[in-house]
Amino acid sequence: MATLKATSNTTPFLTSLKSYLSEAHPFERPSVLYRPHAVPWKPYIVRLGRAVPMYTLGMAAFLLWPFAAKGLINASNMVGQKPLAKKAKR
Repeated sequence: MATLKATSNTTPFLTSLKSYLSEAHPFERPSVLYRPHAVPWKPYIVRLGRAVPMYTLGMAAFLLWPFAAKGLINASNMVGQKPLAKKAKR
């Protein structure tokens, strides 16, 4: 009867499969070897400085247009120029 002996050559298939499935080079950069780059804050601040006035004006126009429309309607109807009529007593 034949017996199987455990030798060091019992898993060459698994080691070759592991080397076949593993990537030859890591896709991500190892963070231990490379220092992070410095963030250029000046362009971001310049862009923010250009954008803030436009967003401020846009939000003011979006939130305040009902009051402007009310003022225009009242001015065209001359609502504020006439005194209110007194209620009739019954």
